[in-house]
Amino acid sequence: MKKLGIILLMSTFAFSAITFNKTMIYKNISGNAEVENGFGLDFDINDNMTFGYDTYYGMMVKAGNLPAGITLRLGVKESGNATQALTGLGWDWWTGSGKISTTLGTSIDYTKSATEEDTSISINIRWGF
Repeated sequence: MKKLGIILLMSTFAFSAITFNKTMIYKNISGNAEVENGFGLDFDINDNMTFGYDTYYGMMVKAGNLPAGITLRLGVKESGNATQALTGLGWDWWTGSGKISTTLGTSIDYTKSATEEDTSISINIRWGF
């Protein structure tokens, strides 16, 4: 029964909309600012929510049904012996049309682990199918 449940769950992702993203992260903005890169993949759960993975932020859930087109971003990343949690807000300021829709957006994220915390600003470019 467990294997059947996993197969059914994976098949729902196989037929969902897929979005690839490239992110430039400006982290440690209150101290010595640093620039990082991230790449990700998101699967649509429904019209307002996605589930995915980003190489910088880890596993993420994004809920986009907030006022003014704002997206709530929640994530968790395991790195070594530390777990890092993410809370953030994003906003898409340009969306293209066509078979491959391109979206440009900005997000502000707060990450916290047991030993450190950071606020970052990200510029995102996404390609969706």
